[in-house]
Amino acid sequence: MNRAFPLLLLIACAPSVLDVRPAALPEPLGTPEFKLPAPASRTLANGVPVVVAANHEVPLFEVRVLFRSGAYTDPTGKEGLTTVTLDMVNEGVTGMTAEELSRASKRLGAVISSGADWDGAEIDASGITANLDATLDLLAKVLLTPTFPQADWDVMRAKRVAAIKSERENPTSIASRVMSSLLWDGTYRGRMTSEASLGAITTDDMAAWRTANLIPGTAMILVGGDVDADEVVAKLDSRLASWTATGAVPPAVPTPKLRPNTLYLVDKPGAAQSVVRVVTAGPTRKDADRYDMIVANLAFGGAFTSRLNLNLREAKGYTYGARCGFIDGFGPSFWWCGASVATDVTAASLTEIKGEIEGALGSKPFSADEVADNANGEILGFPGQFELTGAILGERGSIWRYDLPQDQTERYVPGLRSVSAESATRAFQQHVRMDQLTWLVVGDAAKIGESVKTLGLTVVTLDRDGKVLSPDLRSGFVGGQ
Repeated sequence: MNRAFPLLLLIACAPSVLDVRPAALPEPLGTPEFKLPAPASRTLANGVPVVVAANHEVPLFEVRVLFRSGAYTDPTGKEGLTTVTLDMVNEGVTGMTAEELSRASKRLGAVISSGADWDGAEIDASGITANLDATLDLLAKVLLTPTFPQADWDVMRAKRVAAIKSERENPTSIASRVMSSLLWDGTYRGRMTSEASLGAITTDDMAAWRTANLIPGTAMILVGGDVDADEVVAKLDSRLASWTATGAVPPAVPTPKLRPNTLYLVDKPGAAQSVVRVVTAGPTRKDADRYDMIVANLAFGGAFTSRLNLNLREAKGYTYGARCGFIDGFGPSFWWCGASVATDVTAASLTEIKGEIEGALGSKPFSADEVADNANGEILGFPGQFELTGAILGERGSIWRYDLPQDQTERYVPGLRSVSAESATRAFQQHVRMDQLTWLVVGDAAKIGESVKTLGLTVVTLDRDGKVLSPDLRSGFVGGQ
């Protein structure tokens, strides 16, 4: 006899017994007030500001020494100097090789790391609070006495050259490199690291860059975790007493360049897909309509249920996913949209993106439901971003680096709540204009070239480093602007 039969009979004969759904759905819970704990502020004897976000839940700590000097300071012809210098500072210090430094940190259960991007650099240490003193000793060595051994640079340079060659074979990487070059026109974020620039960098260059840029006047220290503010500042003061170098670093003054009504095509023969991008200038982080544009972006292309993703992915099946977002830094942001699409629908995908933008600018403004759903989703998820102390430190570092209001974090939720359908649409119309859009496609030109020429845009062909091909006789496209 089938043992499941009595249960099936019960379900069939007595559905009311099993129907436990409430007569009416309960009202949603209210949104709790979001407020980060106030960190403690201190200053070292050498003038470096220190922010301490204590959290005694677990016996762990992290220290971040931040600098405003970023890769925008790279000398012409030596692009990549900043990033390789920060990667090399823990490859050997006075009295310790890279291997000895690594073993010492592992014995302590600590991690000493460093890195840089376009806008800044940092040297970090994290570990067990019981080993705070010994870990700070290692951090001070990396900060103050890096040796930049030539043998280690030879190995690192070879790896970086190989990475650049690999990036030139990846359509997504090509798109990122080229778009940055187009936006910043050879300045700020638009200067590419190359085999030649890496070959020109010496360990003496690294030492000189460090001396000029990793100085107290460009620094801030963030500390988080199981520490006491006064105690940790005293420990830092004793270890950094000799760090008194003076000097000045020129600030980043980005000058973006829009290239309207132009489609740039990078040929990647045999590419299985095309990478498409569209970009224009966006608001700065301090602009009054920044929150309106954040919500407008979510509704248009920043969320899974956004207009663009539902069109290209769900309705058309052109892509696995389409996204839009901001590229933030010093100065204005850039708003971009993009996707990886099937080769045979490259032009059709661009047409759909163009149509969605035109709709948001005209006949299809953002609705109250779109704005409410996206703003609420962002608001409810925002507090969860700060569960870890590291996220709090990152937020404080961003506020310092970009000179944002001290209550920038607390402004975020009220700012999103203030957005209406009208204000979101108005911000989108202000910052996204059809005659100010720059388009980029990376794909197989032999298969997509003729179709993209029908879009009504000036088509310019580029190589994989963003240089104009002059002329590209194979495609018949213009070789200059």
